[in-house]
Amino acid sequence: MKKRIKPIIILLVVLLSAHLLIVMTGNDHLYPTLQNTVFKGRFGPEIDEFPVFANREVKAGAHQPWSKSSRYNEVALSEEELTLHDELKSVAFVVIHQDSVVAEQYWEDYNQDSRSNSFSMAKSLVSIAIGSALKEGLFNRWIKK
Repeated sequence: MKKRIKPIIILLVVLLSAHLLIVMTGNDHLYPTLQNTVFKGRFGPEIDEFPVFANREVKAGAHQPWSKSSRYNEVALSEEELTLHDELKSVAFVVIHQDSVVAEQYWEDYNQDSRSNSFSMAKSLVSIAIGSALKEGLFNRWIKK
């Protein structure tokens, strides 16, 4: 009997310690993440899960919609591009050049006013910022040439 209880007690102590570590380090956001991904058999978020997690509204003053280019949607996506968007399960595709929307297309009942998580957009914007910083030499002191 004692041989069966000892592993259970060790497991409980490990789980309680992990819980305390998570809470004390302010990482309790891990619980909804696990609940909505791993415990549902997935290893990543879904595009419509933004209501599940804490959100912040970015205050931006007066909203100014993007203007549409004089060439707006003149060029249609090719069959190959449409197939790729289908395989990637895209819900929106927007091309902005300079200060205008040149092309946009939506799928699965999404439109320009739809809300979703912004992970891919955030990664793209961070990549643009890093590329600009590299071009301007802001990282030169850390990069060996």
